[in-house]
Amino acid sequence: MIPSSIQLPNHEFAFQDKQASAYMKELIIRLEEMYGSIAGNLNGSFRNDQDSYQPFIPAVRTSNNDEGTVTYDHQTGWVWRSGIMTDVWFDVEWTAASGTPTGNLILDLPYLVANSANKPFVGTAQVDNLTYTNSYVTCNATPDTRELTFWGCGSAAAETQVAFDSVAQVIGHVRYIGQSEENENL
Repeated sequence: MIPSSIQLPNHEFAFQDKQASAYMKELIIRLEEMYGSIAGNLNGSFRNDQDSYQPFIPAVRTSNNDEGTVTYDHQTGWVWRSGIMTDVWFDVEWTAASGTPTGNLILDLPYLVANSANKPFVGTAQVDNLTYTNSYVTCNATPDTRELTFWGCGSAAAETQVAFDSVAQVIGHVRYIGQSEENENL
C-alpha cells in the first residue's frame, strides 16, 4: 500500500531570500517519511535493526497430536522477519514424551508459511537420537501452515518423513516467505 497522507511542504515562497534552505530541509524530511512508509509496507522496517529479530520458544509435536506431554531439556529459538521474509533458528531437545507417540515430527513455526502448490522452503537440520532412513535429514516449512516437517533424504532414495521419537534433539534454520497481515503470536 502506498501512503497517501504524506503532505509535501508548500513551495510558494521557497525560493525567496533565505527560505530555500528551510524548504529543502522540510522537503527532505517529508520524502524520508514517505520512503520509510513505502519501504515498511514492502519490506518490513525502513531501518532494520536488532528489533527485527526476537527470541521465540520452539515446540515439537507429532503430526497426529498424540505425543502427550513433552519434557524439554531446552527450547532455544530466534526469529527474524523483514516484511514477510522470515528466518527461524531453533535448538530443541526433549528427554521424554508421555504416552506412546505416533506420527511424524513437527516443529511449530511462529508465522504462517506462504501458500504454495509445492514445497520451496527447505531448511537445514542437525539431529541427535532421532531415527530416520536415508543419509541425512532436512526440514521443510509446509505451505499455508505453521509447521516445519523433517525429512530423511539421500542419494537414489525416496525422501521419507521423520517419525516423532520420545527422546531427541533438532537444531537448524529455515527461511521462508510468510503471509502478510496475520496475527503475530510468538
